Amino acid sequence: MDRFKSTGVLEVKYDFVVSLDVIEHDENPEEFLARLISLLNPRGRLCIETPNAEGIVLADAEEYLHALHMPYHVHILSQQALANLSRKHRLEQVGVYNRWYMDSWLPGTARRLFEPLMKYGGNDLDAGYEPPRAGLFLRHPSLFFHLFFGYFMSAQKRDHMMMIFALRSQDAECA
Repeated sequence: MDRFKSTGVLEVKYDFVVSLDVIEHDENPEEFLARLISLLNPRGRLCIETPNAEGIVLADAEEYLHALHMPYHVHILSQQALANLSRKHRLEQVGVYNRWYMDSWLPGTARRLFEPLMKYGGNDLDAGYEPPRAGLFLRHPSLFFHLFFGYFMSAQKRDHMMMIFALRSQDAECA
């Protein structure tokens, strides 16, 4: 475990590199992507999850407040922009998922519960992660519905994406 306590962790090659809600914060997404790729083994996979510009409706900015997250989100990429950027770096797309990484069918874990918890908690990100307050549920009974059925409503919202990439086959064989 000592390698995780030093900067040497960035000198090791990995089979799988995961970036969840990070690339949108970086001033230079292209350099960020290059740094992640430099950590991959030749047959490794890269997973990037980020807000999807194609699914954000600016006319309803309040609904997408946390995907936009101004001024902290410097770049909001579209799925096409991320795909183009990945091809530029010799990556091929392995998979695409149009759900937020924390969206689950288990009761209490759906994104459609998380978002109203934040909204009713004063648009505070922490309100989505803290143990739910009973008073919040009593003041906003729709939270009970989202607690159990929110996952099934989340599929309609496509403002986040997770893309999995691999080095192109010929590049991986040469490495």
